[in-house]
Amino acid sequence: MAETFKFYRSYVDLLTEDYNLRSSRELTEFEKLLRHSKFRKYYLDKYGYSYASIQKIKIIMRMGMLRPQRLITDHQDFYVASDMMTNTYYINHKNLMMIDIDFYKPSFSLLKGSEKDPGDIENTKKDSGGSERAASIIKIFKEDVIQNPQNCWTLYKSHGGVHAFLNSKNMDYRSEEAIEMMLTFGCDFNYVIYSHLRGWCVRLNRKTKETTITYEPLGIIGNKSLIDKNLQELIDLHLNLLPVFADDHPSMMYG
Repeated sequence: MAETFKFYRSYVDLLTEDYNLRSSRELTEFEKLLRHSKFRKYYLDKYGYSYASIQKIKIIMRMGMLRPQRLITDHQDFYVASDMMTNTYYINHKNLMMIDIDFYKPSFSLLKGSEKDPGDIENTKKDSGGSERAASIIKIFKEDVIQNPQNCWTLYKSHGGVHAFLNSKNMDYRSEEAIEMMLTFGCDFNYVIYSHLRGWCVRLNRKTKETTITYEPLGIIGNKSLIDKNLQELIDLHLNLLPVFADDHPSMMYG
């Protein structure tokens, strides 16, 4: 009897699409060049970090993303699994958008209102806990809810940045709207691409260099009456899963 998947079916479909592509044709010369990170950076610097650019490079990024997974639980709105190559336990959301802003990556310095360069060693020493940088990001989301009063966000400070969950609206991870919103907030670009391909993944176990997984609440920004009950339950589920994987072997994920 064939296995019946729920949201995890979307990952299985990616595997099928990738297999069919590899079986049906050779990569173009342009696609072969896109395998190299320096060429991808050249292309993106020239043509822009946009939804259109993602459509050009997502096939190659998909090839590098697809790895053996172990499914733990599957639901219509999410699944929990582990990446067997990196021992990364994660929850993947279908409609709960998560903006991942890393302090140490260039996209943070491009945020409106951010005065710090994440590559500046002196700034890093002065703000070793990330509180000033987190405050800069909070300011951005406060400005967003003024301009877009239909948005409401739940923010957490992670080990190296901020995770912001849009708790007031179901989003389609494949949509141009979702991609443009993530780019507007300076979300890690690789995370934008991977989210566009498979949904919004959030790691549940610590990385090798971490002693524990950090998730400090920074508050809810926006009109709390707009919070969607189902989305809030998914955020709560994520928080409840963190201690479940706290003692597991660390993720070997890079970054």
